[in-house]
Parts: sequence; structure tokens; C-alpha cells
Amino acid sequence: MGEMTEKEPNIQWALDLLTPHPERERFVLYDYWPPVTCALAGFASALVVNYFGKRPLMSGIQSHIVLTVLGAGIGQWGHLKRESILSERDAVFRDYIRRHPEDFPEPERKKWGDQFLEWVPVR
Repeated sequence: MGEMTEKEPNIQWALDLLTPHPERERFVLYDYWPPVTCALAGFASALVVNYFGKRPLMSGIQSHIVLTVLGAGIGQWGHLKRESILSERDAVFRDYIRRHPEDFPEPERKKWGDQFLEWVPVR
């Protein structure tokens, strides 16, 4: 079987489903949310340890700093790992669609009137 191009008309609709809409903008906090959240969780965990150890909440400030930085690093790593997994998944989907166009026939257009069954009122 010959190599399929991305502009193949019978599978282009399926490939278009995997590409983001060009007018859709990313949320402003999309890249910052995981590291900031995990950093706050690290800081809060230091507070919790001090609370249950019956120490002043802000004692041992070095543990607060270390856990905050560690949490931010874990959050950033998790965010990048998630992006990597999702982009790899999309690449596998695109490759499968290109190699097996027979599995992706173009869907037929249906009208709403064709979707509804005949309605008979029961009185």
C-alpha cells in the first residue's frame, strides 16, 4: 500500500478532529497551574507537619522553602510529562488514521428530523 499524505480527502476530516481549532486560545494559567498548585501543597505540608508536631507553624523555614521548591519541580515535571503523553497519543492516532484509511469512512450528514422517531401520543 502506498504512503498516505495528510491531505488525503477521505481521511482529512478524521485528521482535522485531532488538530486544535486555530482560534482557540490557551487559558492564561494553563502552564503555571500545576507548579503553583504543587508548590502550595508543599508549603502546606510543612505547615501541617509543624502543626501536628506542636511547633510554631513557621518554625524550620528551610523545610518550607525546600518543600515549596520540591513541590513546584514535581508540578512542572508532571505537567511536562502529561503534555508528552498526550502528544505521543495524538501522534499514534494520526499514524493509525493515515495507515488505515479504510477504517475511517467519512460520516454521512444527518438532519435532526432523521434522528427522531415517529411520536405517537399515548392518552
